[in-house]
Amino acid sequence: MRILKKLLTMLGTVLLLSFLSFLAFQVIPGDAAQVQLGTNATPEALEALREEMGLTDSVPVRFGRWLAAAAQGDFGNSTRYRMPVTELLARMMPNTLWLAVISLVLIMALALPLGLLCARWEGSLFDRAFTWMNQIFMAVPSFFLGMLISFFLGIGLKLFVPGRAVSWENDPIGCLRYLFFPALAIAIPKAAMTVRFLRNSLIGEKRTDYVRTARGKGMSENRILLTQMLPNALIPVVTFLGVIAAEVLAGSIVVEQVFGVSGLGRLLVVSISNRDYNVVQAIILYIGIAVVFVNLLVDLLYRKLDPRVRDEAE
Repeated sequence: MRILKKLLTMLGTVLLLSFLSFLAFQVIPGDAAQVQLGTNATPEALEALREEMGLTDSVPVRFGRWLAAAAQGDFGNSTRYRMPVTELLARMMPNTLWLAVISLVLIMALALPLGLLCARWEGSLFDRAFTWMNQIFMAVPSFFLGMLISFFLGIGLKLFVPGRAVSWENDPIGCLRYLFFPALAIAIPKAAMTVRFLRNSLIGEKRTDYVRTARGKGMSENRILLTQMLPNALIPVVTFLGVIAAEVLAGSIVVEQVFGVSGLGRLLVVSISNRDYNVVQAIILYIGIAVVFVNLLVDLLYRKLDPRVRDEAE
């Protein structure tokens, strides 16, 4: 029953987000007809094209028509790219999804061991030095880090060619190899935040009674850290990682621009500037679904890690 309520809430959230984004385009000056015909178009030509595109109907009518078609998987045609939106998204989606997956894997691979080490050796030279470096990595924007990676790893070490993204359709392995570098630019600042979060959570667990009891029973520090402290310390970290996952899945617009990756973030910027409503609506719908899905997953993981939440729900 609780999962059903969550799913209904998710559906309502996505519908509201779609309607608000649809409504926002009615406030922004200009429309797809104006962009398509240019500033020198006559009022008669603009009116005829608006009539043909259905832009003269009221907002509720247009939104209802779009929603009914979207429920059947039809998001219309892109006015800029002159092709079905579903086909356009199918070309861009793999880059965004794989970029998100690689970024999240890197975040976990970097944050978990480093957070454990910093908490295990709290106050040591390693902990102090890494905490200082961690502050720097947290402050560096992903796009600037992407520029550094392009310069040193791309131009300097020639590990990849900056700006020449490999198509998923032509070379999946080459595409993943190229996406590793923009994913690294996304992952490093996020991993630094996660390390700090996990370290502080673990240090807080060190002061609890159950840890002192475990030490009294003769358990080693490493065993206490991994089997006793880590599961409890992960409870707040999971929520934080959920926010990061939703942000990454939504598309890293600036990083995609830096590395020349044809993803949904980059497509969203171009479509907004060209008033390509159908493409924008489809991407916003995807973002809404991705965010609510991640929130549902985080909620399930939270209930798994913390039995108190599960007991209260039951």
